[in-house]
Amino acid sequence: MKCLVIAWALLLTVTAAGQDLAPETHVEQKFPSGGSIQMHLAPGDYSISGTPAEHIRVTCQPANTASGAVKVDLQASGSSASLTVRHAPHNFHADIEVPLRSDLFIRLGAGDLNVQGVAGSKDVAVHAGDVNIDVRRPEDYQKVDASVSIGDLTAPAFNVSKDGFARSFQRNGPGAYRLHVHVGAGDLRLYQTD
Repeated sequence: MKCLVIAWALLLTVTAAGQDLAPETHVEQKFPSGGSIQMHLAPGDYSISGTPAEHIRVTCQPANTASGAVKVDLQASGSSASLTVRHAPHNFHADIEVPLRSDLFIRLGAGDLNVQGVAGSKDVAVHAGDVNIDVRRPEDYQKVDASVSIGDLTAPAFNVSKDGFARSFQRNGPGAYRLHVHVGAGDLRLYQTD
């Protein structure tokens, strides 16, 4: 019986230790619609989505690793905000909610990036990884330039499909927003939701 109690205690300790390594963390800041958000993101996978709420909310998993906690710095003042994510582990994922109408400036070293449901200008650069961006309404853009150094560039929203090395395209339109996207190595997809 004593061995069974010890075994049960060890199992609970191991389970608790495993849970400490992968809890979620939430960081939230009020932020008005129509503002500009700069993001400097550690390597990982990120999903950025528009929400009717006037806030920026970051949900990270895992929040802690054996080497320490992920660092999320979110600052907002007036119509400008900055988000910096550092010390992310190799299996890191973050969901980021922003107001539906937001201008985005995003820099990501390596990882996958998905942006959906956000109206506004977008300036995105990813060194290595796959990027998927919902442009919502292609006619909302005044200037579009997209490029991939190595990989596929697929933009059904703009009737463009290219693969190989050093692929790019530019478009001018009637809208007010600007879209600039560059991927070093990986695939870029610009699509339109129905």
